[in-house]
Amino acid sequence: MIDIWQNQVPGFKHNLTDPAPGLAKYLINQSDRPAILILPGGGYTHRADHEGQAVAEFFNSHGYNAFVLHYRVAPYRYPYPLIDALRAVKYIKAKTDIWQLKKNSLAVVGFSAGGHLAALVGSNNSKYRKVYSQCLKEDNFIADQIEAEDSLINALILGYPVITAGEFSHSGSIENLLGKNPDPGLLADFSIEANICLNTAPTFVWHTAADQSVPVENTLKLCCSLSNYNIEFASHIFPHGGHGLGLAKDNKLASQWQQLAINWLAEFL
Repeated sequence: MIDIWQNQVPGFKHNLTDPAPGLAKYLINQSDRPAILILPGGGYTHRADHEGQAVAEFFNSHGYNAFVLHYRVAPYRYPYPLIDALRAVKYIKAKTDIWQLKKNSLAVVGFSAGGHLAALVGSNNSKYRKVYSQCLKEDNFIADQIEAEDSLINALILGYPVITAGEFSHSGSIENLLGKNPDPGLLADFSIEANICLNTAPTFVWHTAADQSVPVENTLKLCCSLSNYNIEFASHIFPHGGHGLGLAKDNKLASQWQQLAINWLAEFL
């Protein structure tokens, strides 16, 4: 596991059970190929195994380098998952030459609560970069060569994502990220549909209409906001299947997201 913070983890508490954030790399034996950063779901309480390595190996099989981020979850709360994800983007960019990655060609893939985190990153909203900078400043972080990189990404892929902190939210994920009874302003800041901007990355999103954990309205809200800002997006809503499908290999319809995403991604990386 790669130490993305290089022994300077902001806010790290040694008495908590969740280990330091890290990055697992899955590189292919080809130069000048794009990279994928994967953020597994888990309600901000854990990171779902089936949405990590298996997904990385799937993208490897289609010619993409892949990375899975072990970002911090509860009892850590905001802003730590966010700053871990933004730092991971910077870290991958800083290693472009060493790992022979294609320059300026990075997508983030996220599922469920990991989809919420991925969407925070993929919004490319300066608001979250300011949160990042302020957090490092308050922790007296000593800037390293990684910090010379920006945290902008080129494409975003979301599977059954948590999007809103308002109506239709997945209350468990929002509580685990922001705590009980968060300030309404903070809820607004972490409702993705309210924070899409002109710089938001092109987005591919899929969901199932039957999802009883994270209602499909999360995806619908996101798509309306993307459309309002003229952000290129593709949306696929499949009729059957519960939450947390991952690659959805056992679901004939939902499993189509795999090839659909690969075809779509070729347009942006």
